[in-house]
Amino acid sequence: MEGMRCPHCGHMITVTTANGREIPIFAEKDLVTSHHYSNVDQQKLFTILYVRCPNPKCKKPTCQIFGSALEFTGFERTLVPRYRGISLPDYIPEHIRNDYIEACSILEDSPKASSTLSRRCLQGMIRDFWNVRIEEKPTLEKEIRAIKEKIPDRLFKALLDFKSLGNIGAHPEIDTSLIVDIEPGEATKLIKLIELLISDWYIRDHEDNQLLDEISKIKADKDSLRNGQQSDSANN
Repeated sequence: MEGMRCPHCGHMITVTTANGREIPIFAEKDLVTSHHYSNVDQQKLFTILYVRCPNPKCKKPTCQIFGSALEFTGFERTLVPRYRGISLPDYIPEHIRNDYIEACSILEDSPKASSTLSRRCLQGMIRDFWNVRIEEKPTLEKEIRAIKEKIPDRLFKALLDFKSLGNIGAHPEIDTSLIVDIEPGEATKLIKLIELLISDWYIRDHEDNQLLDEISKIKADKDSLRNGQQSDSANN
């Protein structure tokens, strides 16, 4: 068995017979009409992998299913746990948190709808964090271009690529409720980009401001202590 990363805690797992099990799913020959199975008694269609994390602080199970037959080549789905994304702090605006959580919750069932919510989440973040306001015919592309000078060039290009993914009609930015045509796995990458932006924009900004406030408080406390010592010295 191969290694994997626990989706619950991130611990690297060497999958062995002690902590994991592969369960084949077969189709009986008489249940399958295709000539593809005519020379075998059974055909393995899928393989289910069950693994329990060996990390003492986790011990949670993961269950994945993989395509084994030729027509299911490349099929892969995590059954447990469903992707729930990262935990978002309360200081991130509620509408952004809601769009992100919903995009994660429907990722497996509808990548198209998930990617649409990711686009809307991105638009909400640009408007909120960068205070972007396009008065005349606001579009996601205009809003991305409005922050071009404030972000790295590679990120700027990635955001434009994000916006352009899929074919959602002639004016995709006007109606963010339109469903995007997207390939399997792409919706996950869009969510990962949203997570990167949340970390770089909101979380890092909050932590930086928190650190600066703490430095200012240390300075104020030291000044107060110094002034108190000087007052005591003068009284003596």
